[in-house]
Amino acid sequence: MRLLSSPFAQGHTLLHHLDPRVKLITALFFAILISTAQQMTTLLTGLGYAGLLTLFAHPPVLALWKRLYTLNLFNFLLFLILPLTTPEEVYSSSQAFILPSPGWLLATVITLKSNAILLALTTLVSTTEIITLGQALHQLKLPPKLIHLLLFTVRYIAVFYQEYQRLTQAMTIRGFQPHFNRHTYRSLAYLIGMLLVKSLDRADRILAAMKCRGFHGQFFLSQAFSLQPPDKIFSLLAILGWLSLLTLESL
Repeated sequence: MRLLSSPFAQGHTLLHHLDPRVKLITALFFAILISTAQQMTTLLTGLGYAGLLTLFAHPPVLALWKRLYTLNLFNFLLFLILPLTTPEEVYSSSQAFILPSPGWLLATVITLKSNAILLALTTLVSTTEIITLGQALHQLKLPPKLIHLLLFTVRYIAVFYQEYQRLTQAMTIRGFQPHFNRHTYRSLAYLIGMLLVKSLDRADRILAAMKCRGFHGQFFLSQAFSLQPPDKIFSLLAILGWLSLLTLESL
């Protein structure tokens, strides 16, 4: 179960104990509103809401910093590329801020949107254990096959990564050193092929083990969810936040 655990889920704040269905729906509508917003005031307000949630969630600073660093490294490249490639007529919306070019404005909008959505998803979705998340998705009537695919993917990413490390370590012990030559390309192709073969073999063994245990595609719940007073209060605050964002976008 450790492989399914997230560092953001290890906490005891109010957000960690909210009904996961409420958090999923809140994150979904927030992401939709922010991704479709165009007004700078709406984006700044949404980023403020996401930052406020982050303060309440008390996430691990280092883990959060790694996520933000990776995202904003890509956003930094946008600030270098978009001013040179965005025509004047591509983004002509009335904004509160005056930027040197439409490319800078577009990069700023993308940066605000991506950071707000990342913070919201981190504090609302990542604060839930993946097993609990799968059960919440099942109660929200998502297709069971999709839920199974999600859980198996998360579960076996770490397993296949360990297999990849074992194979690369074996190649290193045998004196393999990557270079820009045919031998390196052929060795990497063999590595990818072995990973695919071992993945298929492990999948067959997992399927056989599940059938031996009576698995026939049904998703069993180990816990039942019910809305508590904190969930209802949070839902009301979330609705007020959505309405405020819609109001700002329509001004």
